[in-house]
Amino acid sequence: MAKKHEKTEIPVLGKVSAFFSTPESPAQTALAIQYPLEQLKPSSIQPRKHFNSSEIAQLAESIKHCGVLEPILVTAEINGERTILAGERRYRAAKLAGLKTIPIYQLDLAPEIAAQVPLIENLLRRDLNPFEELTGYLTLLEHNLNTTMEFKDFCAGNDAQTGVIKLLFAMRNAKHGHRVEVNQTLVNNVVELFRTIGSTSWQSFVTHRLSLRKLPSEVQDALQEGWLDYTKAIEISRLSEKKLGNAQLAYQNRIDLLNRVKNENLSIREIKSFIQILINSHTDKQNNNSQIKVRAHNLFSNLKKNYSTLTNKDQEVLNQLLGEMERILHN
Repeated sequence: MAKKHEKTEIPVLGKVSAFFSTPESPAQTALAIQYPLEQLKPSSIQPRKHFNSSEIAQLAESIKHCGVLEPILVTAEINGERTILAGERRYRAAKLAGLKTIPIYQLDLAPEIAAQVPLIENLLRRDLNPFEELTGYLTLLEHNLNTTMEFKDFCAGNDAQTGVIKLLFAMRNAKHGHRVEVNQTLVNNVVELFRTIGSTSWQSFVTHRLSLRKLPSEVQDALQEGWLDYTKAIEISRLSEKKLGNAQLAYQNRIDLLNRVKNENLSIREIKSFIQILINSHTDKQNNNSQIKVRAHNLFSNLKKNYSTLTNKDQEVLNQLLGEMERILHN
């Protein structure tokens, strides 16, 4: 059995994050043990959902020659299994390399603290894609706030994640001077969590990450897969029904542009240029349609006023033209 870390005190979020960066932490000095890969399972709340297959393959080749140099962090064994708290990339690469066992350190943490470790470990690494970062922070906030009576009262029947989002927007509105009452204990908890992780502020998170939830689904998918960055996603999302006048046209243009970005690695400048051409083309078409409507309105107004003054020959020509217009419009 792995050595227990009885003297490691990690009762709150700040202590969890400090655990990963304190050189004298017992987790850095305890003896690792070899443990069967088949008895390990990834955490269900691991924020990273997409792993680069080529990077995993490269790591697997390294492991074949050098072994796993850094043990992974796991929970205590329950029903013959341990949950991975940190090191899922090494776990996946070790499996790909054909290993049967992997070195582990066991962390003896309360379940509610252990559940946060995969979230914190990945957020501290700062290499999540924007959508994974969004999910990670929301889940971490949910875990930290959901145990307080103040948060349960604030949710008022909403689920915990909806409550977290509602709280963040309420904090932003209060910050901007709107008359919104927000429990100060909840505010302090949120501010402390973002301060502890240190990768962003709660204000920046609300502005640049919560907005991702409103992006078109195909753009969200590309972000989650990790090959599309935030600034390009925001630009591509400008191709909307409002801008192009047709929902299906906007969708197809986004799909086409996403494929070009993926296959041709278009720069942000190229994307902006392409989008502007599409939007300008639609604007020109709208302007042309408006001009035709104005001309038609003026013509028929004049027709009503002046028809009786026309010669028989002119009336005959006009009737032929009206008939041709009817034929075109009915086809």
